Amino acid sequence: MFLTGCWLGEDFQPVLSQRAKWVMNRRADGTFSITFIPEDGPVQREEGTWSQHGKSYTTVTTTIDGRPVDVQDPIFTDTYDTRWLDNDVMESHHKKANMVFKSRKMPCDGGDGGDG
Repeated sequence: MFLTGCWLGEDFQPVLSQRAKWVMNRRADGTFSITFIPEDGPVQREEGTWSQHGKSYTTVTTTIDGRPVDVQDPIFTDTYDTRWLDNDVMESHHKKANMVFKSRKMPCDGGDGGDG
């Protein structure tokens, strides 16, 4: 699966109300971890599950900074349409936020917050 692995991006993050870098690790077992590194403020780590449906994928956040969240709350479910994907670059459209995010594939070496 092209979507698995570690992906690095940087853009405005609505959940943080500011620009941030992120490292997303989507694993083949259907789990993910993402670390947000904002320009100003504390690092935030989320974990959960993900699934792919054709050109779309959905993430369901189950914990933020190690604390469980209410997975029934729709704020913790995000669906993206993949607009561009190759071995190194991905562009996804976040449906709820109506934003496009770009990310680049990177090694999952464990030192980047991606749980390599």
